[in-house]
Amino acid sequence: MLKVIINGILKPLAYGGVILFITLIIALLIGEIHSIGNITSKVGIILIVLAIITSGTAVSGDRMRANFVYESREDRNSRMRWSKNLMLMSIPSLIVWSLT
Repeated sequence: MLKVIINGILKPLAYGGVILFITLIIALLIGEIHSIGNITSKVGIILIVLAIITSGTAVSGDRMRANFVYESREDRNSRMRWSKNLMLMSIPSLIVWSLT
């Protein structure tokens, strides 16, 4: 149970924290610390858009049905796992954005 929590939730959140830390370092290096809210919001939105693209949510129903028929269960599970991980990775950036 603990391994599922660590691999399923904490790892993507930690990766999101690393992305946030790198974003903060870049903002400090270029001297744009006052616009950190804008930068973190863009990073969070990019991660959410990538999650939507990988999950297949942005396609029509016919395309979704075709994907469901022709892909294997492992491919579908992998795609959904990537989508979930990208959504979790966006949480730290969105939290910082909402606080600024």
